[in-house]
Amino acid sequence: MRTIAVPQDIVDLLRSHHRQQIEHRLKLGLGRPEGADLIFPLVDGAVVRDRKLPTIMFHALRHTHASALIAAGVDIAAISKRLGHASPAITLAVYTHLFDNKGDAAAAQAIGAVLGGKLQK
Repeated sequence: MRTIAVPQDIVDLLRSHHRQQIEHRLKLGLGRPEGADLIFPLVDGAVVRDRKLPTIMFHALRHTHASALIAAGVDIAAISKRLGHASPAITLAVYTHLFDNKGDAAAAQAIGAVLGGKLQK
């Protein structure tokens, strides 16, 4: 278990949804949701099963999250902590295929800038 930051607009949206869910359940006489109740159930609180939606395992959302953070250029140490990996080395080993060669080009530019001033003298 770990605590992670969530964007405030998502928190606000979930709180609003939860309020609406409570109001709706009370109108139906179902009472307040309990800890194990779904966040997005059918009207009567049941699980959505017959909608012919693809099955997406929760763990796949974790990979999607990590992939999006890598694509956004978030620091690998921050991603590793967010995922709960013991070290950034694990995160790099799992997601190394998502890093392109732009980092290498950026590294070449950076070292060129550092050495540029020294080489011209």
